Amino acid sequence: MKIGRYTIIDNNQKIHSTVTIGNFCHITDVEIGENTRLMDYVKLMPGTKIGKNCKLDDYVNTSGYCLIGDNVKIKRCSMISQAVELENNVMVMSHVTFVRVKRPHGNNKEEWVRVKTGAKIGSHSCIMAGVTIGKHAVVGMGAVVVKDCEPFGIYVGNPAKKIGEINA
Repeated sequence: MKIGRYTIIDNNQKIHSTVTIGNFCHITDVEIGENTRLMDYVKLMPGTKIGKNCKLDDYVNTSGYCLIGDNVKIKRCSMISQAVELENNVMVMSHVTFVRVKRPHGNNKEEWVRVKTGAKIGSHSCIMAGVTIGKHAVVGMGAVVVKDCEPFGIYVGNPAKKIGEINA
């Protein structure tokens, strides 16, 4: 394992020996799979689970209790809140925010954000609690996603609306 300068790693970690961690990171009670790279200033809170071959760029934060699959790329300054699941091969561009808002009549299962395999989320997007983004769906830059996105759909705007489909 390679660890950068001034990085804090608390106890109870399950970090694979091939992981690279950058400078000024703070890692608390997490699991990180093999060949994953964390760049500088990454903050991972308790309960975060990251698969193998992932890359988290500078200033990516998790609020904890989130699941990140294999081969996931998260670009700089993105915020992954609690109750977010990113399946395998997901791409999250820079400055994306996942918002966890309690619903008055919902239970914990309804609040989870689920991003299915191969989905791509554009920069400066906001994904609200309880939303599922379908397999290989694309969310455009700056979109505010308040409802589920269909597989292979292309979504843009505030609130995000489907404007097309990807040919599979």
